[in-house]
Amino acid sequence: MSSLPPETLTGVWLPLIAVAALAILFSIIYARYYQRRRDAECSTTVVIVVSLTVSLLTLAFIPVDIFTVSSFKTSNGTFKSWATNVSREVVHDAFLYSYYTIYGLVMAMSFLVLPFMYFYYEEGDEDTTTGQRICSALKYWIVFVIVGAVLMIIGAFVPWATGEPSSNSSKSALDEAELFLGSLKANGGQNAVSFTISVLVLIGMICLAFYTSVGMAALPVDLIRGYRNVSSETEELVKWKKRNASQSDNMKTRYADGKNMTKKDRRSREYLETQNRILRRRERKLRAVSTGWMQKCQTCLRPLSIAIGIVLFLLALLVFLSLLLNNIDRTVNGLGYHYGFLLKEAHLPNPIGKLLLLTQPFFPLDYIIMVVVIVFLVVVTIYGLRRIGIRCFCMVLYRIRPHQTVPQALMFSSFIVMLVVLSLGVLLTSLAPDYVRYGNQKYNTNCYSNSNNTCTPCSGHCSLKEQASLCDSTQCVQTRIAALISHFCYKMWFFGVGYYACEWAFLGVYLLALVVVLCKKSRSNIHDHVNSSDSESSGEETLL
Repeated sequence: MSSLPPETLTGVWLPLIAVAALAILFSIIYARYYQRRRDAECSTTVVIVVSLTVSLLTLAFIPVDIFTVSSFKTSNGTFKSWATNVSREVVHDAFLYSYYTIYGLVMAMSFLVLPFMYFYYEEGDEDTTTGQRICSALKYWIVFVIVGAVLMIIGAFVPWATGEPSSNSSKSALDEAELFLGSLKANGGQNAVSFTISVLVLIGMICLAFYTSVGMAALPVDLIRGYRNVSSETEELVKWKKRNASQSDNMKTRYADGKNMTKKDRRSREYLETQNRILRRRERKLRAVSTGWMQKCQTCLRPLSIAIGIVLFLLALLVFLSLLLNNIDRTVNGLGYHYGFLLKEAHLPNPIGKLLLLTQPFFPLDYIIMVVVIVFLVVVTIYGLRRIGIRCFCMVLYRIRPHQTVPQALMFSSFIVMLVVLSLGVLLTSLAPDYVRYGNQKYNTNCYSNSNNTCTPCSGHCSLKEQASLCDSTQCVQTRIAALISHFCYKMWFFGVGYYACEWAFLGVYLLALVVVLCKKSRSNIHDHVNSSDSESSGEETLL
């Protein structure tokens, strides 16, 4: 990195340091905001902050990676004097090793730290000592260690694809990946890391297809629609209490002669008692909310909430449209499933990609837009988790509530967020493929002569054989993140197919979630004040 000129080094380090600081701050706020106060421990907070920060750093490097490859060239397509082959290779190696270092930390958090901490709190009991909790947690933790070891062994010894696309297909994004990552084929250690990370990214893509899509549909609508009216919600509560009281009176009248209740009626009575407890609790909380300062602030900030909701809704539509067009393009014009549906040349416009390419000459505007898109996707993921909870086959395992989330749920949610953040690198290459791959680089067959010909932006067709006379692979330099993803998708095509399928699932779930959210009522004023124990029965959840 020392081979970079001072202005480029400043453009690399200042944004990276700023984003790293924001990542740490965001992780601390996330841990403290959702952590249940009586269970708050330093170890829990540290583990969550470290896991989220490490995963967010994988995204922090992407805009810097793009800025660096863009700085190699001038506007007429020629390399700058300092961007020699040696300098470029040193920079590429620095980014490549940085990515693998962060990926190694993600693997350590996924298979070592987070599982142990989760089971440590899962085994917590007043009658158990710390030593007993550690021993019990280690029994489950060893399973994750074995799984991680097996994945790395498979990655190190599985036969990676070595063939090339046929002459009537394209190498597209593969030439640069082969040029700079060819050594990975002979390096079992790096192949092991690549395989394991690909598995984690695939799990993250599955989580992204559900949590991120639901959050992206729900957050803008909830901000625009706001909360229910407190008075109307109170009236609804009073009606519900009267209905329960009437059912209770009927039941007492039916058994006034002292005869034994049937099992069905006993269950009905227990259900009514549970409902009455919840209704009383809701009544207390509604009374507190109606007289609190937060209610007054929400009323004053209502126009701002609507404006932010509209902006986020437009941003969500932009993300949806960009991903939809790219996936259609990959389906029609891609290299097929044997190459992970890599796109050889874009035939359809990509709104986010075009916007980023247009704003890149005005750095750091493109960097800010990229960061906004990344932050938006991370925030809606957390909102999706908060909205539907942590589920397994539609069964709710944990609810994520502000200041009321148990340590196990917080660890689990951090693991999900970490994997989703890790998978966002793949999603970004679909949202803005040319920008993420080449930045604003340009090429021209006469760029190295005195010709005044206009240079063409680098894109997926730069390495097509039929275009070889116009643009060779040395004129368009890929970012390391694009080379890594191309490497993963090409060498083990089933990962590319899995990512591709998850992106289609993301689009489908988003549309379904949007319809459901639009059909549902506005949020309750006490939605965020519900204890985690309130969701233990379906009846209670319905009331809330």
